[in-house]
Amino acid sequence: MLKKNHLDEPIEKILEELRQYDPYTPEYEKSAAQLERLIKLRNESRSRIDPNMLVLVGGNFVITIAVIAYEQKHVWTSKFQNFLIRR
Repeated sequence: MLKKNHLDEPIEKILEELRQYDPYTPEYEKSAAQLERLIKLRNESRSRIDPNMLVLVGGNFVITIAVIAYEQKHVWTSKFQNFLIRR
């Protein structure tokens, strides 16, 4: 089931209005142009957040929490630090 958008109701009203006009009248053309703009806006508002980006951000968050938790429980000792390469 699709979630209702705030633009769905005006789109439905314009569709009803279009059924009353002859396709060759200026009113029909004006309403059709308005309908096209509303549909374009509705589609843009639905695709603002990319699901792949949500997965990426969530993964980075989990990794960050894991690293912080590991560092809190496992402290580097002075012997281990001597093995690090220094410049």
